[in-house]
Amino acid sequence: MARKRQNKKKTQNTMLLPAPLAGLAIIILTCAVGRIYLKSRCERIGKEIQALETTREKLRNQFINEKCRWTRMKSPQSIEAALAKHNINMALPRNDQVVWVYEREDDREKAKRLARSTVRHVHGERMVLHE
Repeated sequence: MARKRQNKKKTQNTMLLPAPLAGLAIIILTCAVGRIYLKSRCERIGKEIQALETTREKLRNQFINEKCRWTRMKSPQSIEAALAKHNINMALPRNDQVVWVYEREDDREKAKRLARSTVRHVHGERMVLHE
């Protein structure tokens, strides 16, 4: 049994795609998949940013409301109303009842000037100025 020799000239090496074209197709496919991935990631991050901005706006409004509420609560009228509600009789302290605590000597001078400029008695009524 003799083997037949194949004629190398008659055998054809056929490829579906030439190598450069196959490489180009792989590069294009990789870029397309990468673009789809990046686009979906950007959309997801955009939704997260919108949710965070909504939360930020709600917190900002809540902060403003609490700040206004606190300002109303610490007004002299509100403090006096709360004292009257709880039957607490309070008056401003006399100078000999006040104890000043200072860290440094220059703080003492600043506090004395501030005390003289912010609380003044006018015709027997107290008047607090926030300067």
